[in-house]
Amino acid sequence: MLEGPEVVPGTYTVTLDYDGKKSEQHFKVALDPRIHTTTQELDARLALELKIHNTLETLNKTLNRALAVRDKLQTAVSSNRVREAQAGNALSALNDEIGKLVQLRTQSSEGTLLYPAALRSRLAYLANDIGLAYTEPNAAQYAVYEYLNKQAEAGEQELDA
Repeated sequence: MLEGPEVVPGTYTVTLDYDGKKSEQHFKVALDPRIHTTTQELDARLALELKIHNTLETLNKTLNRALAVRDKLQTAVSSNRVREAQAGNALSALNDEIGKLVQLRTQSSEGTLLYPAALRSRLAYLANDIGLAYTEPNAAQYAVYEYLNKQAEAGEQELDA
């Protein structure tokens, strides 16, 4: 399960604004004393986790738009508003591009055994991997992120086209 980046130790303020009333509370985040790391390592970890988070957020928004277009196209085909032959190629191409970015055929906990992980899942796996260690990400993790991020940008451009 992808939980998102963890903040670095420090003092934070949370503000609740509800129905015109604001309430603020200060709190401190501390590192487990059994973990030995530096602030610089945690800052580097958070920076890469935030990059991955932003890439996933952009990818998710693009995928949601593409899925909405796909649903409209399927509805138009099924209601005979457009000719199936005309829309079939466009629908097939759109499904192929979506399939490169996210695996939609997985419908059970064993789905990942049957279908390969798509780009979105690989980004999430990388985020989880980085989140397991309280150290600066290594060179391989940075390289994998750059590689996957380029694929995400290319996939987003294809879907937008």
